[in-house]
Amino acid sequence: MSNLLRIGTRGSKLALWQANFVKQSLQKIFPELLVYLKIIKTSGDNFQDRSLSSIGGKGLFVKEIEEAMLNGQVDIAVHSMKDVPVTIPRGLEIPTFLSREDPRDVLLSNGKVEFENLARSSVLGTGSLRRQVQIKKLRDDLELKPIRGNVDTRIKKLISGEYDALVLASAGIKRLGLKGEITQYFSTTDIIPSPGQGIIGIECRENDIEIKEMISNINDSNSMFCIGAERNFVAKMGGDCSLPLGCYCEIKDKNKIQISGFVASVDGKDFIKDNISGSIEDNIKLSSQLAERIISNGGKEIIGSFDSN
Repeated sequence: MSNLLRIGTRGSKLALWQANFVKQSLQKIFPELLVYLKIIKTSGDNFQDRSLSSIGGKGLFVKEIEEAMLNGQVDIAVHSMKDVPVTIPRGLEIPTFLSREDPRDVLLSNGKVEFENLARSSVLGTGSLRRQVQIKKLRDDLELKPIRGNVDTRIKKLISGEYDALVLASAGIKRLGLKGEITQYFSTTDIIPSPGQGIIGIECRENDIEIKEMISNINDSNSMFCIGAERNFVAKMGGDCSLPLGCYCEIKDKNKIQISGFVASVDGKDFIKDNISGSIEDNIKLSSQLAERIISNGGKEIIGSFDSN
């Protein structure tokens, strides 16, 4: 096996933090390993002025990196799993998942004003339909305004006064050393996270047995069980990342899990939420049952109306 590993990554601060974290984690185990980071610009980086749902969804953040892997330009890709579509290209797989960072969403606000105390009609920025519909259920008197761009760009827009508050993923904020900017954490009950939120995944070619063996050394089994449940839920719900949908699998003790999920119409008026508990070994079966319950309780109509638009 070559002692050179080429990692494909986006060029944002957060993406580079994640790629470097994987690099350092592997080099602790394999000190002789040489790791090269290849920065690849993705379609998602090129269209910062439009919502993800209007330009093709989250897969735009991984498409070019996956193509580079299939073409042999890089050996592995490091992803925020919340950005990875359920269906990945033939010939690739994601066999390794790192220990999960805080999966919650957080509020950043000018003056550190907490969510409950934001003035009526305060402008709150989020680029996610999933967050928008859940925030509306908590406070329907706020003005929700789309926002795109990396974390630094979003915080600058907050400080400039363009927004009164932002809702972002805790994991990215913490990884960038910006924990002090957080005003408040939302519980995973109030705002169910995006499937895979807080988990870093490593993608490689299916036939690269030696690389799969190497990266398996930093795999976290709890993350693997949770991501399996969450991504299976998305697949059973139709697999569309653009749909306002959330799923979170929480390990309650050594071998018990609770999976929460929801689906909503784009305007948030139709909203179906449920949860299920059981053995961690039944993660796929349980997430399938949860999806079936939500679909049979009105989710089918929500998904159908979204598909027809």
